Amino acid sequence: MKILITGTHGFLGGRISNFLTKRGFNIVFQSRKKTKKTKKISLASPKELQKILKGVDVIINCIGLDSNKSINKKKTNYVNSLIPYELYKAANKSGIKYFFYISTYHVYNFKKKKINENTKPISKNIYTDSKILGEKKIINNIGKTKLVILRLCNLFGYPVYNNKNSETLLINYIISCLAKKKTGTIKASHDEFRYYSSMKSFNFYLLKLFKNINKVKFIKGYKIFNYFTDKCYKITDLVKVIQPENIEKKYLIKFKHKNLKKRNKFILSSLNQKFLPKKDNFFFEEIAKTFSYYKKKKL
Repeated sequence: MKILITGTHGFLGGRISNFLTKRGFNIVFQSRKKTKKTKKISLASPKELQKILKGVDVIINCIGLDSNKSINKKKTNYVNSLIPYELYKAANKSGIKYFFYISTYHVYNFKKKKINENTKPISKNIYTDSKILGEKKIINNIGKTKLVILRLCNLFGYPVYNNKNSETLLINYIISCLAKKKTGTIKASHDEFRYYSSMKSFNFYLLKLFKNINKVKFIKGYKIFNYFTDKCYKITDLVKVIQPENIEKKYLIKFKHKNLKKRNKFILSSLNQKFLPKKDNFFFEEIAKTFSYYKKKKL
């Protein structure tokens, strides 16, 4: 199986490409950064794009602005919606079998008690709106290339490449503050439950999905998957869960809002249970490795 992964120098694309390469997959690396093995994709050059896509079976689009970078609506929609849509059209023209669009479970209303793939997404902010738009644009123009939409919970872990954006991930941010022995501030206004997953656990999920992709029942050419694990914590409890025993308690994580609005726990489920990990067995291993990464980075 030949897989093109976009954004391979980012946190998500870096970890996925590194994991799949070690397991024998033929990976085509795409990134804005030039390296010996990295391909540059130009949407403005269809002929060049078709050459790169030749022989590719799967595209995993990891290009995207996260919630912290999603400030300008036009730019965010271009990166999170238009680029994946144009890439899908090129994939469909090239006869590529599957296109993976990375979305987020934050498109759901967490005030609801039960959430699954049939739950209607809601408008929250520029970031979630761009992901909803990206999903809709491809679904409304679906072709022979089958679309897999992955609505991911909060992933965390050490980056393969030096990547500052990885420190904006909530658990990564907390770990980096503790590793650098500095006090951090969380801007959340709600003390809400969130689901978390180590990157290692997600990579094994992705591997399982690839191996069983022929068993997936696509309806109207696409399939939506909610990805999450058993790790669900209130934001105020995260530090207690993450903080290593050998870290001095004086390094604190503070909250910008003193009176956080409390929210009840919601039940996130999936209509595709057989692909989900029952437990994130790599959660604390990932925390330890991520802590070591930021500690060495400080030195």
